[in-house]
Amino acid sequence: MAIDSPAKCVYLFDVDGVLVYPGGYRKAVEATMRYFLAGMGLEHLTPDERVPAWFEAYNVTIEWDMLSIGLAIVLNEVAGMGPEWGRFEDLDALSRWLRTRSGHPEAVDYRAGIEALCAGLPAGRIPSEAVFEAVKAGTALLYLHGQPFVESLLVNTRDVYHNAITRVFQNYVLGSATFEQVYGIPSPLPAESYLSRYDQPALLPGANGCLPTPGMAMAVYTARPSLPPRAATQPVDRLFSPEAEPALALVGLQDAPLIASGRMHYLAALTGNPPEAFVKPSPVQALAAILAAALQDEWEAIQLAYRLYARQQDGAGLDTELLRGLPEKMRIHVFEDSSGGIAGVRQAAEILRDFSVETEVLGWGIAQEALKVERLQAIHVPVFPDINQALAAALAAG
Repeated sequence: MAIDSPAKCVYLFDVDGVLVYPGGYRKAVEATMRYFLAGMGLEHLTPDERVPAWFEAYNVTIEWDMLSIGLAIVLNEVAGMGPEWGRFEDLDALSRWLRTRSGHPEAVDYRAGIEALCAGLPAGRIPSEAVFEAVKAGTALLYLHGQPFVESLLVNTRDVYHNAITRVFQNYVLGSATFEQVYGIPSPLPAESYLSRYDQPALLPGANGCLPTPGMAMAVYTARPSLPPRAATQPVDRLFSPEAEPALALVGLQDAPLIASGRMHYLAALTGNPPEAFVKPSPVQALAAILAAALQDEWEAIQLAYRLYARQQDGAGLDTELLRGLPEKMRIHVFEDSSGGIAGVRQAAEILRDFSVETEVLGWGIAQEALKVERLQAIHVPVFPDINQALAAALAAG
């Protein structure tokens, strides 16, 4: 695993909000919310584009969670206005009943609802499932307590076969044809790929930007779904949606090491772990990204990250053979639009320090929405309006 000139300075890039303006995901969130709210007679409560940014400010970065929690916030508000609800077994039954009612709220305070539900979410849990447990316990969204449909709303958000909201969202994201190809089931409605239509590059080449050079020790570090790691050949019983790969091609980085959630799901399947244990803000994905940037080998880096993490968790001692090919000192630049990704890299750096690799982490925040800027500043990183300015500052810092 040794390389001729091990990198001492590595660069990690998030995708959405950093390398790419995630218009596809934003439009798919809006379209999915509109689809379900219109079916309930509540289309006027469809959220605007600020809502995903508010979720991300509280480290809820996966749209499947945003959608289920967002709908729960709306339904709790509607239930609070009366008339008194009966019990509804599923969303379809609730939707049919709501369409016959009037007197719904004119607006929903999404920001307040997101802050109340997401500011204190436990680490290492799927956000939507953590909210479900709070509703079940009667400590959140009190008007939904005891409703059977809440489970179908907030549980299994990673499963297109058992969660209708995720199924509709993935259909918008991928487009009907790719959806059917990936999942092997009929698409819920005709749709083009929103990723293809609405994503725009944020990283600019040439004089207007600082496109990473081929020789730069870098990796892409994202929670986007993806295919399995390059060079990994062992079959696993899991489906993979190619969503990160088109984003890299959009900014000319299709050959860069990619450490996306699909890579972590592949590792989880091989090791018998839940994917949430490895996907950012877990330090495992961050550690894999750091090592991929240094070694320029995705699958070797992912396996090494898992071994180092497991040894640290077990309290095992230093194994110099595992560290062969790594530099003794590493300066890690991480470009993120949410604090959780930077926190994961800082934890990964601590793991490397435990194994005698001297590390320094420089976080660079990318944000324009006020709440996201505030949350990034709270973890003491400089914040820039776009990746081009942040990367120029990082390259100047060395």
